[in-house]
Amino acid sequence: MLYVGIADDVMARWRWHSKHSPWWPLAAHADVVWRNNRQSAEVEETQAIRSERAVWNVAKTGVTPKRNVRIGDTWTQGEALAKQLGVSR
Repeated sequence: MLYVGIADDVMARWRWHSKHSPWWPLAAHADVVWRNNRQSAEVEETQAIRSERAVWNVAKTGVTPKRNVRIGDTWTQGEALAKQLGVSR
């Protein structure tokens, strides 16, 4: 899992991530799940970030995005991977 987030306008949020998020080129699949209200979505978002250990989530984890990430059989630091891909935050 790369990232978990909440948005009212999913397409606008994806456009923003495509331009600003170093993990975007790594995303091969996205799931969209709607909830009845924002409070329910925030509770589930927090649970998913923590249980799935979403690599690029900083909010609600207390962990900086300097964790190592695995791409195939290779482990690399997040910033190094972003630099290699030519993307930035």
